[in-house]
Amino acid sequence: AGLAMHDPVSLVGDGIIHRYRVYGDKAGTLNGWYSLHLEEKSWGAFGSWKIDKTFHWSAVKPETMTRSQRNALAAKMQAVHAAHEAETAKVQAEAAKRALRLWERAKPACNAHPYLVKKRVPAYGIRDLRGQLVIPLRDVDGELRSLQFIGADGRKTFLTGGRMRGCYHAIGRLQDVLCLCE
Repeated sequence: AGLAMHDPVSLVGDGIIHRYRVYGDKAGTLNGWYSLHLEEKSWGAFGSWKIDKTFHWSAVKPETMTRSQRNALAAKMQAVHAAHEAETAKVQAEAAKRALRLWERAKPACNAHPYLVKKRVPAYGIRDLRGQLVIPLRDVDGELRSLQFIGADGRKTFLTGGRMRGCYHAIGRLQDVLCLCE
């Protein structure tokens, strides 16, 4: 699934969510997660907060299980999913607090930033923090949820753990036409 551990370690089969650094992610990030259940018929789930994907695994193929075994496994997987959702909400809430602190420290961006000059666009409602453009990601209620950073060389990164789904940066005010762009 492309979510190999950066530093492979022994998996812990205690049924709780463990976080890890995904191979290729920057140092200090813990975007990967897994929950492994070592039982008679072992199973687990894993995924990444960065790409917002979840995968399930079972040592026994579902087609070889009885209906009650499949239902029991599905219930267990649903419980892991609920725990994952709760952990995701916690991680995103912490990231939103970090986003607000960073946003408040940043200064208004100027049109002379090398990335803006190259793209030939002005600094619409964005800021600058230590030479990087800071783009706010807000939800439909206007709440700041995360940040995107763009360096002078055009390298783009997102705030670790920040919510991206359903978030955007608006330029101007809605009138007759809404234009969506990357």
